[in-house]
Amino acid sequence: MITERKTRILFVDGDEISFQVRQCIAKVLANIPPIELLHAHDGNEALRVMEKQSPDVIVFDEEMNEDFKMVLDYIPEGHLPVLVQSNEEGLSEGEHKKGAVTAIRKNDSLDGLHYSLLVAIKLALQSVVAKENPLMH
Repeated sequence: MITERKTRILFVDGDEISFQVRQCIAKVLANIPPIELLHAHDGNEALRVMEKQSPDVIVFDEEMNEDFKMVLDYIPEGHLPVLVQSNEEGLSEGEHKKGAVTAIRKNDSLDGLHYSLLVAIKLALQSVVAKENPLMH
C-alpha cells in the first residue's frame, strides 16, 4: 500500500486564531489533496520548522515583514514558493527578484482564509510537479 505524502504548508503569522481556523477549513474540505498545516510565530521559528518539516510552500502575513525578508533570504532562489497575504496591491521589486513570490489581497473572513489556503495548495502542487518533472517547467 502506497501512502501519499501530505502537502506541507507553513504559515508564518503571529495570529494563532487564524491558523486554527485554517486547520478547521482544511479538515472539512473534501476536494483537496491531503495537506499538513504547519505554523510558526516568527521568522526564527519558521526557519526551524523549514529545517525539520520541509514545507512545500510558505504563507506569510504582510505584518510579518521583517520575518518575511529573513526567511526569503534563507531560501535558495526559486526553490520554494512563497505566498504573501497583503493589504497592498503588490510586493516591492526586490522581493520579486528573489524567487517564486505570489501576493494576494489579505482577507481574514472565512472565504478569505479558504481562498488563501487554496492558493497555497495550488502553488505547492505546482512546485512539487515541477520538481518531479523538470522538463515540464
